[in-house]
This record gives sequence, C-alpha cells and structure tokens, in this order.
Amino acid sequence: MTKEEYIRELRARISHLPKEEQESALRYYMEYLEDAGDRPMEQIIEELGTPQQVAERIIADCDQSAVEEKSAHTGCVLGTLAVVTSPVWLLVLFVAGILGATLLFTIALLIFVFGVVALALIGVGIWSLTLYPATGIAVLGGALICAGLTLLCVALFWWAAGAVKSVWRTIRQRKSV
Repeated sequence: MTKEEYIRELRARISHLPKEEQESALRYYMEYLEDAGDRPMEQIIEELGTPQQVAERIIADCDQSAVEEKSAHTGCVLGTLAVVTSPVWLLVLFVAGILGATLLFTIALLIFVFGVVALALIGVGIWSLTLYPATGIAVLGGALICAGLTLLCVALFWWAAGAVKSVWRTIRQRKSV
C-alpha cells in the first residue's frame, strides 16, 4: 500500500465526518507520512495502524469532542434559563417559605388555644359538677374534646414541621448540586 492509497482509504472511511474534522485529520496524517521519509510503508502502518483503525480513532475523538461541546452548551442554556426565570422561582420559594412558617405558627397557636380552653373547661366542669351535675358533665366532655383537639394539633404540628424540614433539605441539596 502506498502513502496515497493509505490517505485515499482513510478519506473514504471518515467521509461522513464534518469537513473541518476531515481536513484536520487528513492534514495531520499527510504530514506524518511526509515526515516518515523513506521508511517502508509496512513500518509506518505498524506505527499508525491500518486506515480502518486510524479512522475508528478519529471518529471516536470526533464523537468525544461533540459530546463535550454539547454538554457545555447544555450547561450554558441551563445557567441562562436559571438567571432569566429567577424572579419567578425566587418569588415562589419565598411564598412557599412564608406559607410554611404561617402554617406552623397557626398550628402552634391552635395548640395553645385548645390547651388553655381545655384547662379552663376542666376547672369550670369540676366546679359545675358540685352545683349543676348535668352541666358539669357536659363541660367536662367539652374539656375532653379540647384536650383531644390539642393532641391532634400537636401531631399535626410535628408532621408539618417534618414536611417543612424535608422541603428545606431538598432545596438546599439542589442548590449545592
């Protein structure tokens, strides 16, 4: 195989690549063959590999650079998109934070109110039992209902606090990535 045949076969095997990639690769291998001088072609093929092997390396390098270029482009697009849409999603995050804090505050307030009402009704119920037994029993029943609602609100508070904590952790993990 002559140097011209080697280059011709290499050109045929990489013909589907973009023109810049083809020209760059062919220019490199033509210079390599010219620099080889008078050495036998068998020795050059042994160093470089067959045209098929060289073409496979060129195609692999071209694919690798295309993937790197695409990932850089994707990162650029995502960064631009994040900056452009930041007024919207920052506002949504702010509103979600305010809603979470308001929910926790409201539940804590309900716990306090139901607890105070339950204690007051227990006191009034015991006092009413001595004067008006039927009313005292009804008031003690109301006290038990308020105590049950207090316990229900405590459970709801722990659940809501866990949900807010989970959402916050998710946001922080995504921010760090």
